[in-house]
Amino acid sequence: MQSYLSILLVIPQLLEWLQDMNWPIAKDIEDVLADFGDHLIPHIRAVLNSYDGVWKFSLLYGLINRLSDQHILPLLLPVSTV
Repeated sequence: MQSYLSILLVIPQLLEWLQDMNWPIAKDIEDVLADFGDHLIPHIRAVLNSYDGVWKFSLLYGLINRLSDQHILPLLLPVSTV
């Protein structure tokens, strides 16, 4: 449980390692993050709203492709301002 909470705290930093899937550690980090579904959504959304095309491609081709439909759907819908 402690390691799960520790990972939650550093999800944004771990996602930075997925900016280029050619980096040796990227696949291992993707494997770990794939289990964090709902917690990834705001962080993935921030990347998708950025201008970093390589990072977007890396996430779409890898991590997002591994998420369930219930996790992908919020990424496709506009953010509610309510």
